[in-house]
Amino acid sequence: GTLVGRPRGPDDDLATTRYVAKHKRKTKGEEIVFDPAAHRDFITGFRKRKQQRRKDALAQIKEKERAARLQER
Repeated sequence: GTLVGRPRGPDDDLATTRYVAKHKRKTKGEEIVFDPAAHRDFITGFRKRKQQRRKDALAQIKEKERAARLQER
């Protein structure tokens, strides 16, 4: 038996190494590093961020009321 013209299947070693080589070339990108401290700050910061949003909204409402009073004059 000769191997000339043999159909290549998924178990073919040559095809697998070619695929792996192509896959490695395509998937080069930035590496993601997990930072436990940043994760903890994000998870525990919901209340702080919500309070800050409320504070900013109150300041914006007061500014609008002030502008409306000045407009009435």
